[in-house]
Amino acid sequence: MVTTPEWLTAEQKELISAASASNGQLSVKVSMKTRGRAVCANGKSFFDSDDPSVALRYIEAVHSLLELYLLHKSEGQGNYELSNSGWEVSHQLS
Repeated sequence: MVTTPEWLTAEQKELISAASASNGQLSVKVSMKTRGRAVCANGKSFFDSDDPSVALRYIEAVHSLLELYLLHKSEGQGNYELSNSGWEVSHQLS
């Protein structure tokens, strides 16, 4: 499946860029700081403590990137990494 960046949402693009800057890695973690689940990559947590819908948008973006084969699960619960296609898209974004 070939995906071009212009078909992706802003959240999907942001996660691909953050993962590529973090050796292709991102994770979904639960912490007190994020007040629940949030996507984390390259030292950034994608959430807004005043608006829980922000974290949910990024979590949904992870699920859609999995469906597009741009991410795949990696070792450990909640860990993901860019697929080869994900890396190709990240190069197009930079």
